[in-house]
Amino acid sequence: MKNFAYELNSYHRIRNVNYLSNKGNRLQSYTSLGFILCIVKVILITLLHITYSVSLEEYDEMVFMYSLTKTSQAYAVPTESIDIDLFLKSHSSYNKYTTSQKNLNATVLAYVTPWNKLGYEVAKIFGAKFNLIAPVWFEVQGEKKAYTVTGIPEINTEWLSEIRTVNPDVKIVPRFSFGPWEDRDYAATLKDVPKTDKCIRNVINILKKYNFDGAVIEIWAQFSGVELQSLIDFIVRLSDNLHSNGKLFVLVIPPPVYYEGIEGRFKEENFKILADYVDYFSLMTYDYSSPHRPGPNSPLSWVEECINRLVPKNSLNQAKLRKQILVGLNFYGIDYLPKKLIGEPIKGNDVIEIFEKYQPDFKWDKKWAEHSFSYKDKKSQDHLAFYPTLMSIAQRLQTILSRALSELKDDNWILPVVHVAAIDLRRFAHGLDSRFTPQSDSFRNQGRRMENAAQLILRLFQICASDSRAQVEDSKKLGMMGLANQLFKIYFQINKLNLCKSMIRAIDNLSMNDHFSLAQRVTYCYYVGRKAMFDGDFVSADKSLTFAFERCLMTKWNNKRLILIYLIPVKMLLGVLPKESLLCKYNLKQFQDIADSVKTGNLRKMDSALEEHEAFFLSCGVYLILEKLKLTVYRSLFKRVCHIMKTHLLPIEVFTAALHLMGVEDIDPDETECILANLIHEVSSI
Repeated sequence: MKNFAYELNSYHRIRNVNYLSNKGNRLQSYTSLGFILCIVKVILITLLHITYSVSLEEYDEMVFMYSLTKTSQAYAVPTESIDIDLFLKSHSSYNKYTTSQKNLNATVLAYVTPWNKLGYEVAKIFGAKFNLIAPVWFEVQGEKKAYTVTGIPEINTEWLSEIRTVNPDVKIVPRFSFGPWEDRDYAATLKDVPKTDKCIRNVINILKKYNFDGAVIEIWAQFSGVELQSLIDFIVRLSDNLHSNGKLFVLVIPPPVYYEGIEGRFKEENFKILADYVDYFSLMTYDYSSPHRPGPNSPLSWVEECINRLVPKNSLNQAKLRKQILVGLNFYGIDYLPKKLIGEPIKGNDVIEIFEKYQPDFKWDKKWAEHSFSYKDKKSQDHLAFYPTLMSIAQRLQTILSRALSELKDDNWILPVVHVAAIDLRRFAHGLDSRFTPQSDSFRNQGRRMENAAQLILRLFQICASDSRAQVEDSKKLGMMGLANQLFKIYFQINKLNLCKSMIRAIDNLSMNDHFSLAQRVTYCYYVGRKAMFDGDFVSADKSLTFAFERCLMTKWNNKRLILIYLIPVKMLLGVLPKESLLCKYNLKQFQDIADSVKTGNLRKMDSALEEHEAFFLSCGVYLILEKLKLTVYRSLFKRVCHIMKTHLLPIEVFTAALHLMGVEDIDPDETECILANLIHEVSSI
């Protein structure tokens, strides 16, 4: 379940690594997430980065999934409702600062084709994200042509050298397609051992001569019409030869089920037989619909069913077998003419041209988890097109992560992937919400994407929390604090702090803080401290925020400053004033006049400081907390009055006069008495 692969083609460089398959102008992608869909981080992925083909931007951060500009400013984000202007503006953008990062602990396989020259460049740009790269160069000829391998002139040795320079650990596994052959060649070749030996020998010689690391073999779809046992015997012989020469073996297989449950040509029993001989199975989960039945290209539910058909849930060695499956993720769409029963593949640049010319709108189909759009061409012909978007990829990523957690009963290795995916999901949801302005029609829905992201992350948190294994090292509960921190960030941003309570209680009941990383504990205590501060529990807030500040690395100046913004008011409410040197060190001089006012009882200075720095205090959310310090200022003022009068028995009028001197004009003895009563209550509780 740690493996991913995808075929790429940057024909129009839509930030995802795409690729044109051997069946025409198609873009598709492969990746494996073990037990079920396996599409992750092309980008991832992404991501997520997650069958998501690669890595999540910032989660590797998925190259295809989240389109970021070269200056790292987020433009495109996964959403059901797509801003067409934004789509047209950012379709070719990517974040150059993350191209060398790979955060997903999984194998990624990318295909590159010679008829799309841009694919070579994309593979170099994102080369660090790939474990396996499959150039689509070779075809094995039939008996009439002595089983020769064509495509040798296509070998680009300079490009191979550059790829290995970018990523010294990458494995080059070119694809070999068997056929199309003449009908008599299929059965004749499979049943004739000397012929199969010659065929296999030609493939092995190519791999050895050019120092390739293995091969992707596409043969099942072409040969499955002949005797099945002969085909299996041939694949086994090919596998033995590849492995004896230290080469990897990836077998391309068709889907086990089609529309309305129609059986495919590759079944569970075939998978079980070949699993011991094949390193990875490249599953062709695309082209679900047809011109006679226009519809989605790769419905999420169908992809899941394909995985379940090959390796049913709870079957023997389920996790091991599903790790071998690389699920195809298409990066091309299909443009249908329903009335003419015609359907043609469309690539990203085709979609851009259609939207610039005809201005259609994307529509989201929740059932299939895919976007579609319709338009009339210049001949007034009605078109219906389906095309993969960031949203469709993101939803598949989320589905895989949640199911991975629930189905991997004996493993928690996926927790780092889940954590990275949650981070990216939150960031992209925030990016989407933040681009709405008060003048935007969608401004009233601001925060909705963050809420949706929180619901998805909460599902992951609940799955982790429900793990009942006694051994902490193997428990998914180790992922709870990281997910809780992402939820804290969302809930604080959308002002729903009441939702934090259940998470805090769940983690506090674990009694396993020492098993979480220090970074996670610092972040957790920071948010728990802020929550306690807003709840008025200043003692608990002081404990949590102090832990966060003291354990935060000295090099993380910004983080320590952020913690102090909340720790300083809490400390002052508890009677501890900050030193001037501390405020200068962390550029928090806004609190200096507040601290002086509390110390001297200068109400006029307190009011002036709150007014002068009102914008800063409001933006940090501490203005009302600082307002509570006025009682402490009253206490300091009245204490000074007592020292001056040298007695503890004073009439109310003396305190009222002191307040008048501080600029409190409209106050009478009754109000002064109320202030004194509140001081007796509040100060004693502190």
